Formats: sequence, structure tokens, C-alpha cells
Amino acid sequence: MSSEVNQELYLADPERWVQCLGQLSAEQRVVLCVGHNPGVSDLIYQLSGAWVSLEVAEAVGLEVRDQTSWAEALSASWTLKGRVRTHKIP
Repeated sequence: MSSEVNQELYLADPERWVQCLGQLSAEQRVVLCVGHNPGVSDLIYQLSGAWVSLEVAEAVGLEVRDQTSWAEALSASWTLKGRVRTHKIP
């Protein structure tokens, strides 16, 4: 397992996320993306068609099936698999 930090994605718009994800090799089958809104919620919408307004420290799982490359996957329809909500701090 490898990890990479891309500072260009800090506050990036969905188009920039797609550009970076499209450069991944097909062997990289699972990716964890951490970012800020509105870019991340916009990316989720662009990939899945589901609008999710994420709050601080929330996460969603997205899945795409039967794609042979990231470029192909990024033009496919993704499925929103779940959402993890944190407890609000008073």
C-alpha cells in the first residue's frame, strides 16, 4: 500500500480532482480522498448524481464497478454506498 499527498487538491474543484484521479494506474483499485467543501460534495455529485452536503469530519463511500482504468471509471456512474456522520461537538 502506498500513500501520496497532493497539496494541489486542497480546496480543489471537482475538475481538478478528476484530473488527478485520472492519472492513477489501474492497479490502484481503492483510493481514499480527503478534502474540503464545496469541492468534495461537488465531486460526489459529479460522480454519483447524489447530492451530499458533508459536514466537518464526515465521510462517504463511493463504488464503481467493472472499469479497466481510472479514466473509464471517472466517466461511469458511481454508487453512493454509505455515509459516516460524526457527533457534533457542542
